[in-house]
Amino acid sequence: MSTLTKVLAGLLAISAFWLWWVIDDYDKLSKDYNTATNQLSSQQSITENANRTFRIINNVSSLNSEERNRSAVDSEKVKTVIKTVLVNNDCANTAIPNDALIRMHDYSERIRASGTYSDTGTSHR
Repeated sequence: MSTLTKVLAGLLAISAFWLWWVIDDYDKLSKDYNTATNQLSSQQSITENANRTFRIINNVSSLNSEERNRSAVDSEKVKTVIKTVLVNNDCANTAIPNDALIRMHDYSERIRASGTYSDTGTSHR
């Protein structure tokens, strides 16, 4: 064998080894890429579900707060109307019947309870 043939055979052997090494690294990197892609997809779906849950909780809290504010405003309006109607009224100084007092107390308890729950129920005015 001539020297040129030996050099070319050596270069071919080195090139074959290098090619085998590159292909092996490519396979490992391809597996790592697929694993990372699957993990990313899973994490994205978890994040989307968490965001959706937080948006729902935020909407419910917002609606609950708005309803509580509306109830407070309505209550203040009722108090103002009662005060203006009963000024200088002889009936204002009379005793309240027990049944009416109990119903008013129950109504005030329902108003207070509506602030702690998201379901405010129906209004009994």
